[in-house]
Amino acid sequence: MTINAPFHYIWAETGTGTYNYQTDDPQGRIIITLTLENQPPATD
Repeated sequence: MTINAPFHYIWAETGTGTYNYQTDDPQGRIIITLTLENQPPATD
């Protein structure tokens, strides 16, 4: 499963805009606690 952060945000856990979760034994319900961080657009 891949979770994408909204535009101009990154996941604190990965430092990127994408969080990947993979398991060989999925449960009926998975709760993933993630933290969004504001990532202002780069300036030239």
